Amino acid sequence: MKILKRIVIFIGIILFLLFVTAFFLPSKYHVERSLVIKATPETIFPHVNNLHEWEKWTPWNKSVDSTFTTTYEGPEQGAGAIQKWEAKKLGMGILKITESVSGKTVKYDLNLENDKFKATGYVNLALQNDSSTKVTWADDGDLGFNPIARYLGLMFDKIMGPDFEIGLHKLDSLCNIKPEIKI
Repeated sequence: MKILKRIVIFIGIILFLLFVTAFFLPSKYHVERSLVIKATPETIFPHVNNLHEWEKWTPWNKSVDSTFTTTYEGPEQGAGAIQKWEAKKLGMGILKITESVSGKTVKYDLNLENDKFKATGYVNLALQNDSSTKVTWADDGDLGFNPIARYLGLMFDKIMGPDFEIGLHKLDSLCNIKPEIKI
């Protein structure tokens, strides 16, 4: 009986320490990836500014979850454009463009699972030379006081970063599709 009591006390102390430690972990996260694309900002911007285009280059779409369905509200592009989705694997979400500066940046708010997870993000376009643009995609979120979310926040860069890289490479491919020449 003494051994069982010691085990329970030991497990209790470990859980308490993990709980207390969580409040010393960062309450915010930042994930960012960049890629230089051989296209001008004017070529790239329409794919970023129009949420109908996001399904073509972001990694979260029907290719990951065949039940993925979207609806759109507001203007087709730019500030105020809204994309809503539902899917079994990807859950429910709302993406809203909050700011759009032609050829330079698109900022957005992201809301997942009815306010359980909120984030803000941006896609910035910076001309490198006459024919290349550095595209930076970033996402920021507040993890609040949830101790489990704070532990998960330590892994967000490793979890989301590769998806951002995939999306940027898809955007690169989309912007560099050569028009078919018919003779």
